[in-house]
Amino acid sequence: MLETHIAEIDLDTLVKRVREELERLGDKHPSLELGLHPEPDPEPGPEPGPRPDSASDPAPEPRPDSGPDAAPSPAADNAGRPCPEPLPCTPPGGQVFYKDLDAFWGPDFIEQAYRAILGRPPDLKGATHFGDALCSGRLTKAEVVLKLRRSPEGRSHAVRLRGLLPALVGAVWRKIPGIGKLFRRLDAFQHSMAAVPVEVLQAVQRRFNSYEQLVGHLREVVQRRLENYEQLADHLREVVHPRLQAHDGKLDALDAGLHGFREEVLRRLERLQEQVDHLLSKDLPGHLHNQAQAIARVRAALADHQRWHGTSVAGRTSPAATPTADRVGLHTPSQNTHTGHSVTEEPYPLLDALYTSLEDAFRGSTESIHERLRFYLPYVSRLPLDLVPVPVVDAGCGRGEWLELLQSEGIQAIGVDMNPLMVARCREKGLTAVEADAIQHLQGQAPGCVGAITAFQLIEHLELDQLIRFLDAAYQALAPGGMLLCETPNPENLMVSCYSFYLDPTHRHPIPPPVAVFLLESRGFCDVAVVRPPRAAGSHPEDEPDLPPLLRKLLFSEEDYAVIGYKP
Repeated sequence: MLETHIAEIDLDTLVKRVREELERLGDKHPSLELGLHPEPDPEPGPEPGPRPDSASDPAPEPRPDSGPDAAPSPAADNAGRPCPEPLPCTPPGGQVFYKDLDAFWGPDFIEQAYRAILGRPPDLKGATHFGDALCSGRLTKAEVVLKLRRSPEGRSHAVRLRGLLPALVGAVWRKIPGIGKLFRRLDAFQHSMAAVPVEVLQAVQRRFNSYEQLVGHLREVVQRRLENYEQLADHLREVVHPRLQAHDGKLDALDAGLHGFREEVLRRLERLQEQVDHLLSKDLPGHLHNQAQAIARVRAALADHQRWHGTSVAGRTSPAATPTADRVGLHTPSQNTHTGHSVTEEPYPLLDALYTSLEDAFRGSTESIHERLRFYLPYVSRLPLDLVPVPVVDAGCGRGEWLELLQSEGIQAIGVDMNPLMVARCREKGLTAVEADAIQHLQGQAPGCVGAITAFQLIEHLELDQLIRFLDAAYQALAPGGMLLCETPNPENLMVSCYSFYLDPTHRHPIPPPVAVFLLESRGFCDVAVVRPPRAAGSHPEDEPDLPPLLRKLLFSEEDYAVIGYKP
């Protein structure tokens, strides 16, 4: 019995079925020559000896599969291959694996097949016969093993073969035209690959491993880039898109407002035209006379009011008649503390020029202000200002020293001031500035559209209710993470709180640092801190180190401080 790894079958039955199938194929295709017809097998002799009829043996038949697609000869297959260890002679009834025999080539294969199947070395006649058959291609190694096993001596030795059936089936397929040609090409490729030196294969393997590492690295890089792009897309979707929608809504509202304003102007122009036509249709001199009489009656009523109340209407001093927060860029209408309502009164026209001259006299030179304000640049530069529509708003920009510093650092900023002379001076320097009330300007911005708001020497001009409205408007306009920076004179310095603070008559009252911190935190700002710019060089007296520490702090501490807060 022939045992295989698939099932245990009868050897004679297997051979009979294979021959019947091949004969059936031969009847259908007479041109097929499958090479499995029975042929006389040489009887292995008792001992190897010389071949007496070597001269009369016919020449080997040509290989049926010779040609460009023919498989390499066993001798060529064996070239360069390491020879396995010889197999021991198999005892009768022993077990043989075909894969162990298939590792040998040429004469080594015939010798090991004899030792494994018949249990002895080959005789000269048998070795020559099977060697010619292998070289000519008439038999394959599997067919040689099968013939040895089916010989009388092989039957008597009765070894058990395992794994022969797949090799026999492959031999049958290789002898079928068309399909056999494909198998032979595969065999030739396999043999050519087996002949490649080990060093070349190792070099190819190393190169392949390096390519795998490169592909893995590229995959990681691409994955990280995709994650970064996804994060950017999420940011655009969650932050930028809502802001664009808010701007679109604001533009729509502005368009609607402009349209309504245009219609209102047209209606008023029509009414004025009607009034002009009505006046022209009447006696104009008589109408003017009536108007003059009405004005005289009003003047008489005002004179009576003066006599009863003892005050001059023409000489009454209004809150807007002094250079207060309403005219120096402190950006709020004057506040009636009795009623709690904002009342904007007509300002005195010369106060703008007066305050500009006052600031030029006591504020300091532009170069000194630049040097002092440069201390605050790092606090603004570290903010992500490129992600917001309005990077920086400077409330109470004055002469524009801070705007010039920001422009030199490539930071876009807009200044807001109610003093038209200050705004004109900024625009002459090529800076962006608008004449407007700071609180109203911030309230008019879309929520969350400003990156940073700065206010230098501003909050000391405001009453408490005005300061609270300013802080609330700044909080609403700032984007999440935006910064509010307010600089003011430092009352911890006695020279400031008792003298230099009052060099500006529009100052209301000094604000201690703890109060400024409390106000910002109460309006929702977080991470509130107080920073103090260093004093200018040469401002310390020579005998300062000899003074007691407390007196030195009270007299020579920083002249200004800034309170900084962030919107969460």
